[in-house]
Amino acid sequence: STMPQAENKSFMRLFRYISGANESQQKIAMTTPVFMRPATDDVASEMAFVLPTAVAEKGAPTPTEDNVKLSDQSGGQFAVVRFSGRMTEKSREAATARLREWMKERDLVADGEAQAGSAAAQ
Repeated sequence: STMPQAENKSFMRLFRYISGANESQQKIAMTTPVFMRPATDDVASEMAFVLPTAVAEKGAPTPTEDNVKLSDQSGGQFAVVRFSGRMTEKSREAATARLREWMKERDLVADGEAQAGSAAAQ
């Protein structure tokens, strides 16, 4: 596998959650994108799935694994840049720079940090 071990473990924990490792033993459709935040000196890496609207509206089932947490994120307008290849620190920084330049050319101002996500080719 080309996925780093920590990301692979995170992915498998989330996959088990949507496969029924939750208090309701509910299976949940997998959605994209999958958001990833790399580890820093102070914070461990994180990975997040977006739950389908129908599941979120009914109340997502509680995870049975301690390392899986539910959180609400606000909707809004998002600027997105696509790139292919493996997501590395260098490719993430290059994509973020391209996105910031695109936004600057259109007088758009970000009100948060850039997030990395992964989506299967459509």
